Amino acid sequence: METSDLKDALNALYEAKAIVRAKELEVWTALESTNPELAAEILQMFSTVDAAAAWATLDLHDCYASPADQIAAGRSADVLTWIRKAAHGFAG
Repeated sequence: METSDLKDALNALYEAKAIVRAKELEVWTALESTNPELAAEILQMFSTVDAAAAWATLDLHDCYASPADQIAAGRSADVLTWIRKAAHGFAG
């Protein structure tokens, strides 16, 4: 692989990551509109919109759907419970 190939591959990667970040923020904006109270709890936990958006769209593969997927499926209460437990060290 030549240096120019590596630079091209890196540029493509950075562009793809920028697109993903933009889409995460789109999902976050929709989540805020759909459930502002839950969005506020998530934001309080993660401090920045970027971090909250990344967490809300986190792909957990076979374990769980992303928090945003769970909210879209009507399981906002489950996500809220998880956030509150995380805020208190998962006690109880």
